[in-house]
Amino acid sequence: MITTSDNDTSYRLRSVPSSLSHMHIQSNLSYYGNIECIQEVDQLPPSSRELIITFDSHAKHSLLKKIWAVNIRGYNISIAKAHITDSQLDYRKKYVVGFKGFHHKTTKS
Repeated sequence: MITTSDNDTSYRLRSVPSSLSHMHIQSNLSYYGNIECIQEVDQLPPSSRELIITFDSHAKHSLLKKIWAVNIRGYNISIAKAHITDSQLDYRKKYVVGFKGFHHKTTKS
């Protein structure tokens, strides 16, 4: 599991498709900075996959704090600080429910 010192630089990806390898994830998230570690979250149902991504201290953490999802090979995957609980994430989703779509010149991701 994550230690307290890692909380500032660690983020959790939820509902990660099994078809995505660590190499795909590292390649797509490298925009935000160097990834020090990718960990699979243990003790989840077989149909669920979550990852803990730990970035180095020089990553774009101010940008990472503002985003709610990342696009990895066409999959929009939820990203949040690793220490945020499931109930906090569910509460945060309520603000996205009213989303009505993108402007006609804006792409999905």
